[in-house]
Amino acid sequence: MNKLIIIASTLSLIACGDGSKSTDTNSQQPTPATPTTTTTTTQTGDTDNLIGLWQHTKLSTILSINQDTYTLYQTAGDYCLQTNQQNISSLAEELGEYEISTDQQRIDVDLEDDFESMFYQPLEQLPLSCMEPILPDSEIDPSLVFETFWHHFNDSYASFDTRGVNWLSVYSEYATQVSPATSFQELQTILTEILHKFADAHAGIITANGILRSIDYSPLQKRLAEELNIDINNSNALTIVDDKLSEAGATIVQKYLLDAELLATDQVIWGKLSNGFGYLNLRSMNFNGDSDTDNLLAANEINDALSTRLTEVDHLVIDLRFNLGGNVPAAIQVTNFIANQSGHAFDISYKQANGLSIPSMIATTPMNIGFSGNVYILTSQHTGSAAEAFIYAVKVGNQAHLIGENTRGIMAGPSPKTLANGWIAMVPNRVISGPSGDILESIGFTPDTILTAFTIDDINKKIDAVLEHVSTF
Repeated sequence: MNKLIIIASTLSLIACGDGSKSTDTNSQQPTPATPTTTTTTTQTGDTDNLIGLWQHTKLSTILSINQDTYTLYQTAGDYCLQTNQQNISSLAEELGEYEISTDQQRIDVDLEDDFESMFYQPLEQLPLSCMEPILPDSEIDPSLVFETFWHHFNDSYASFDTRGVNWLSVYSEYATQVSPATSFQELQTILTEILHKFADAHAGIITANGILRSIDYSPLQKRLAEELNIDINNSNALTIVDDKLSEAGATIVQKYLLDAELLATDQVIWGKLSNGFGYLNLRSMNFNGDSDTDNLLAANEINDALSTRLTEVDHLVIDLRFNLGGNVPAAIQVTNFIANQSGHAFDISYKQANGLSIPSMIATTPMNIGFSGNVYILTSQHTGSAAEAFIYAVKVGNQAHLIGENTRGIMAGPSPKTLANGWIAMVPNRVISGPSGDILESIGFTPDTILTAFTIDDINKKIDAVLEHVSTF
């Protein structure tokens, strides 16, 4: 019993921590983001062959490299911000593991993360606005902060239409409310009001005093708060709701699972249901902190633990009802262990001022023979982000059957954009689309079998109606 209590206590909620108008007519556009035909690359610590101007083909960051220093710029409409300038000795840390093509027309960066290709290509000249860039300053004119905020979203936000936001109208409504006399507290209130129009869990602003969020809760949390007759916006409402969801998690472990155990991390629970089905609860796709490297290592440990356990069951239930998201590469790594065939899972592209980047295709690549039995995925209105990317991938080959509630539809992961006062806007600029081109942002996955994930009444009675249903299979 003590073991069950320890495992059950881990089923508390984890926040998502997994993420592209006006064109700047003064800017020189980079070489189109098409792969170089030169495939031979050289990796080097010598930066002399990197000297020049480069632009990231997906994130639009401009990198200027000379003999002694490197400088990073971000453009926001007709504005340009100098976001970093360091000694050239720090460049390798900035780029991560990198390679430059032999024709010196492409720098592939962050090669330690092979999930998708990230690279710079040559830029002919700096945009005129970057000749005298804004140097972020906490005491800068608040109206300039608003302008850089609005233009960053205007250039890079991927989901205005799907989320029903008229961005030009937002500018007309709010630009006149910000002036040099606006206090930064007043500015925070204005920007928060704008962010709330998106109801996008990936959108926000990191300030010196905390995070301004577009939305603080999932539809599931809101519904449970309503069942409890409390206002979800009250300061302690989320704590009360999350405590109830933790009770639901404890019921799963204590009532429905045989041989319950943690696999490699407290984010993953394994057991067997009464009908002999394997049960895999992925509470979060952040298996170990926030870094890709640590999460991929943890994913490999999870896969090692699954290697024998999956051979003991004919069918598998994957519970994503508690999963807000997390690290997409790690989520796909676990999928690759379960997958029984290679296949096109989804595409990722990035919104930029001049349109969408060329998509990167993400495919499942089975690491062994895969799992050949039926796969049932349990979802809720809490399931989102990297958990939804996981669903795309599991559906390749396994023909996974979804049971539960519609997922959240929050797949457009964010990129950090610097504002004029140094605050960081998290702008969801990533577009995930299915193999057929379907985009489920703000829509989510619709289950094959629709069942309510949790109710307060069931939680109080220690009943999990979804697992009761699955146990009859």
